[in-house]
Amino acid sequence: MDRAIRVPTPSRPLLRLVLAFARLRNASCWDFFLDSLLAEASASTERRRCAHALRSIWGTTPIVNVVACAAADRLLGVQAETVVLATYHTTHRFDVNLAEQEKWALAQAPQLWPSYRWLLFAWALLSYDIFFYFNDRGLLPPGGYGHPQLGINAEEMRLIRVAGKALFTLAYGADYRSRARTYRAGSYSLCMACPEIGKYCLCDEAAASKILAKISAHANAVLGAGLSMEQLPNPVQMDFLVIDVGRFRPVYPRRSAGKPLRVVHAPNHPFFKGTQYLQEAVQFLQASGVPIELILIQGQSNDEALRAFSAADVVADQFISGSFGYTAIEAMALGKPVLCFIRDDAVLPDRKHLPIIGTSPDGLVETLRRLAVSRGDLPRIGHRSRQYVEQNYSLESFALRLHKLYQSASGFGDSVPRPAGVLQAHHRRLRVIRATRFATALARTAHAVLLRYPRRLTARLWHVPALVQKLFVVARHPAALRYASRKRALQAAKWLLLRATRRPLPLPIRAGRMLTALRLWTGRPRTLWGITPILTLPLLTRCDRLLGLRSASMVFTTYYTFTNFDINFKRIHIWLLRDHPGHYENFCRLILAWALLRYDIFHFFCDRGILPSRHPIGIKEAELDALRSSGKRLYTYTYGADVRTRQKTLSLGEYNLCRNCPEPGRFCICNDESGKANVDAIAQRATRMVSMGDMLSYVPNAVNLHYWPIDTRAMSAGPNAVPPGEVLRVAHAPNHPHFKGTEFLEDAVARLQKEGVPIELVRIQGVPNHKVLELFQSVHVVADQFIAGFHGYTALEAMALGKAVLCFLRDPDMVMEGTDCPIIRTTPASIYKVLKGCALGAYDLRAIGERSRLYVERHHSIEAVASRLGDLYLTSAKLPLPSASRVRRGIRRSESLLK
Repeated sequence: MDRAIRVPTPSRPLLRLVLAFARLRNASCWDFFLDSLLAEASASTERRRCAHALRSIWGTTPIVNVVACAAADRLLGVQAETVVLATYHTTHRFDVNLAEQEKWALAQAPQLWPSYRWLLFAWALLSYDIFFYFNDRGLLPPGGYGHPQLGINAEEMRLIRVAGKALFTLAYGADYRSRARTYRAGSYSLCMACPEIGKYCLCDEAAASKILAKISAHANAVLGAGLSMEQLPNPVQMDFLVIDVGRFRPVYPRRSAGKPLRVVHAPNHPFFKGTQYLQEAVQFLQASGVPIELILIQGQSNDEALRAFSAADVVADQFISGSFGYTAIEAMALGKPVLCFIRDDAVLPDRKHLPIIGTSPDGLVETLRRLAVSRGDLPRIGHRSRQYVEQNYSLESFALRLHKLYQSASGFGDSVPRPAGVLQAHHRRLRVIRATRFATALARTAHAVLLRYPRRLTARLWHVPALVQKLFVVARHPAALRYASRKRALQAAKWLLLRATRRPLPLPIRAGRMLTALRLWTGRPRTLWGITPILTLPLLTRCDRLLGLRSASMVFTTYYTFTNFDINFKRIHIWLLRDHPGHYENFCRLILAWALLRYDIFHFFCDRGILPSRHPIGIKEAELDALRSSGKRLYTYTYGADVRTRQKTLSLGEYNLCRNCPEPGRFCICNDESGKANVDAIAQRATRMVSMGDMLSYVPNAVNLHYWPIDTRAMSAGPNAVPPGEVLRVAHAPNHPHFKGTEFLEDAVARLQKEGVPIELVRIQGVPNHKVLELFQSVHVVADQFIAGFHGYTALEAMALGKAVLCFLRDPDMVMEGTDCPIIRTTPASIYKVLKGCALGAYDLRAIGERSRLYVERHHSIEAVASRLGDLYLTSAKLPLPSASRVRRGIRRSESLLK
């Protein structure tokens, strides 16, 4: 079947197969055949899933961007193919092109055409595991509900899901657009000049609603972007206008004042692009003597259109729909400025950096006049256009979005691992883009400052922009150091390290103070979370982003539990300490200098900052002084070992963390004098010290704020009841058993097992965090700790999964809303009694699990922690009005999401 179908032209084997399907469809065994087909299709998918060799099909509407979508899918290790049943004049580059076979089936054997389509569908069920269709058609004949020619066949969608496949639908416009909703969009819309209603789009609103509702009921996800987000039912935002950026060599516009402005416009359907407005505007300007010319490209292949774009000064996309299309993305990939009408409510990625020259039909004349007369900005816009496409529409960026989709909606997440190469390539590209933006803004700021100062001061500061650029390039682009095998990169990195650090640190301090003031007064502050690799750092950056701040997490090393941080210098850190230890402190000074220029609000734990400290635990005083002198806001947090001293801990009571410590001085700061000196040094210079729970005892003047966020949307709570006769499964995940009271738990479980109580202890240690969460989902009770006196982050994760948690709480006031906290309070002396009650039904574990989930959602979700952080900023950071207003809006947004 596969060999016969992949031959582009009709063949005898294909005809025999079609005739066999025609006889089969009319036979009484058709239902039995379908059942056997579905069983084999499901088994083949399971075999490929176990072998990590999934296959996907992209089609069957011949939209040009599915070729790039399939290429991005292949970056993830999925064997993706594009399959089409027809082609347009624009492109024919599809993997399986069945246009000739379709023409043969319709012309030579129309009575066999439905059987031919069933043959294709049976082949696809056996060959592919993930289906990507546009909303207008699949492989079986479309229609049958709502519209005679449009809509994925309902039986096809049902069988895809029964066979254990994943189905995702895409939207390109005509397959979802209804006339009434399009008219409601505004004074300009795609329906205003349609020459034949019902020919090009769904049009009828009742039919569109019925078709889209049916598709939404069967698909794993209905994917949308741009204008489609307001017309699709329950859409998942997914920008799938993908382009292979590497195939496009940019040709940026030139400042050639002597030639007319060349505007290229390539409409397939001029009445849907507002072409008449563009033509009228150009004719008016030509009559007024403005040097401008319009080149229309229509009815030509995609390659010919791209050649015309390469010779253009400006590419005109469309002026009535309200968003740009694939033509604009191709033009931007070529480094061309794009002229387009963009509605305010269009859902577009990175709207702040959108480089498109926006204009409505009413403003076309003035916009074109300005571009024709003054062309100085066209090269800059062209560069920004290329960067925008690289960041948001490249194969790598789409592959990462596709990976998230597989993880969340397909059921094949474990079989589609995110390859490190794709992530690194995309991040390297993003670093270059951000570096260019930062260098441009910094150069402008430095130029303006230097012009304002007298010549004598200017002569002393002339080297500042060059130094800042060197600092930024090395700190933000560790690729030169990461790939140590490259001799040239090593030499360049050493040269920059040696020369950039010869300048005194006060220079970045002064520049950083100026940039921080500028960002705070313009309402765009940046926050940095680090440097200790605590797994909550990425979630805390999401809290800041929810408040409207630009935030990043940065670490120098990672633990086995979690490694996904925004800026990870682990490889450079290891390489320098192993091979070039004399350069390590210079490297840290370089990173600090870059951070002073880049960020405004710093969040550190009390054990270390960016610079290496003289003591094993503590933030270097020189770094604290630099942050204070440069006008930064510094907040320090505690995680336990960074502030815990031995005498203070032993005085807390009978049960404490120091009673069974195997090696005092190894795990915590321990020494009371050193701990007090570190806390006092930080307290004198930090904006605020923040702590919570049992850690408040060591930082008496700290703000009591619970800063452990949980991504509750990514964690679903399951049933937690213990059916009669089933063994009670108790999970325990100690990193350091001597600090968790593990011995008390093991003794109690062993005692209960000897008495015949149905109970099982499941321990897990030394594995990544996601493995711990997988274990928690399979148990009934999670045992946290029994000697510290306060719960850990593990307890919150278990509660988010709807599990009952056992923990020793020394003081109920340590937790949020202590009287409502559903944690089962358990001391070492009461573990036996509590576990026996859980096993014999004395505790309603289902109700406790439900209360636990609600408790975490209310007090420890990302939205809840973001609201508390916003209040902290407003009360202590002394933010200017623009930044304070942004934070207040973020707090209101967080509180609305909590409701």
